Amino acid sequence: MSNIDLTRQSLRRVEERRPDIPLFCAPVAPPDLWTPEGETGLDDATLAYVLAARPAFDLLRAASGQLAALLVLAAAGGRSAQDNPVFALAQTAQAEARDRIGALRPGRGGAHHRLHLRACSDALDAACREAALHLHEGQDERALTLLREGLRHLHFAAGALPGFEVVAFNQSCCAAHRQPRETTNG
Repeated sequence: MSNIDLTRQSLRRVEERRPDIPLFCAPVAPPDLWTPEGETGLDDATLAYVLAARPAFDLLRAASGQLAALLVLAAAGGRSAQDNPVFALAQTAQAEARDRIGALRPGRGGAHHRLHLRACSDALDAACREAALHLHEGQDERALTLLREGLRHLHFAAGALPGFEVVAFNQSCCAAHRQPRETTNG
């Protein structure tokens, strides 16, 4: 079985369990980019786009998590948040994601998804610029608002196509643990 066949099987399982979160984004995406209701199958071009877009999505997810952690640190009074190496990692991840998104060539099935990736990247870029200016002052409401906007688009992108998770449970600490054994009383 080839890698593309394995990916198709994996994506089919994800397609069957689409999230139940409302994903209304009409002001952002023109109707011709919406995925028609009931159209869940992926053609070869869309599947190729999903495989190419996943690294950019993962970079945006990482950058938003790193920036969120720094904003929490700054709000808690950590004066070294701006000089923290994680800030440079977040900026680098966001810049690499922007470059990858620019190189993506989605078909009709991926256009809506790419629109949200680009909007997320733009919001995170603005949040990083804002944080670079004001992170040392403590709580930065403008950077937080921009980060929330980016995360909103990241959620929209996750719902637009199967195979994208905002929270990567397979990378959590609990994923490394075995399932607990059931105990019996008696």
